[in-house]
Amino acid sequence: MIADLVRLSALYVLVRAFIQIAFPSGRYIVKYLFWAGVVLTIVGTVGPQISRMTDDLHDVAVTYTKAKEGVQAVTNAADTVTSWPATKDSIPYIGTGASKYPPGLTFTEKIRPSTIRFSFPVQGSITQDFKGADHHGIDIACNEGTAVRSAREGKVVVVNSDNVYGNYVMVDHGSGWVTLYAHLSKISVKGGDKLWGTDNVVGLSGNTGNSTGPHLHFEIRVGGKTINPKEWME
Repeated sequence: MIADLVRLSALYVLVRAFIQIAFPSGRYIVKYLFWAGVVLTIVGTVGPQISRMTDDLHDVAVTYTKAKEGVQAVTNAADTVTSWPATKDSIPYIGTGASKYPPGLTFTEKIRPSTIRFSFPVQGSITQDFKGADHHGIDIACNEGTAVRSAREGKVVVVNSDNVYGNYVMVDHGSGWVTLYAHLSKISVKGGDKLWGTDNVVGLSGNTGNSTGPHLHFEIRVGGKTINPKEWME
């Protein structure tokens, strides 16, 4: 459109100069013709673009309507985009403590992983340290039946039992960070449970699996690999 206006302006200058020399009284006619040409150039350029935009919006609307009708035909569901409860009382109340799970890491923790911290799941003396391949976590001495709490907010992803760990729970804390709590006498959660605030007891400490006495075996894993929990705990 800009190129068309430049050409039109150049033509206007040439024609007006010619008219002023040959027909001095005809300069106003050239002026009106110039502005008429400007209007026609703008309409001719912008008009088709608006028409194409309108056609695109129409196509999107038709596609959305067909997709929505197809879903409703299969599920017999209401339009979840525009449908609202009939009364205000039908809307479920969400408290201020609600959040997305797994919560993942904070922005600071993502850019500075060294700031990530976990709490002790139970209070007690560490009777065995992390030894890499020989011992994947730490052992914390505690009486059998002690409440074991998740070391950080997260989502329960594994509830299981075997001959080594006994009864154990694994909690996903987002971004590849997972904790494991083993040798439990009782498991208080199930897969998919969300743990935060004070509602974070995963079970009770015990002596199940390959254990020589009541204690908690605790692990921290990143990307499936165990790391020394003591370096990340407060």
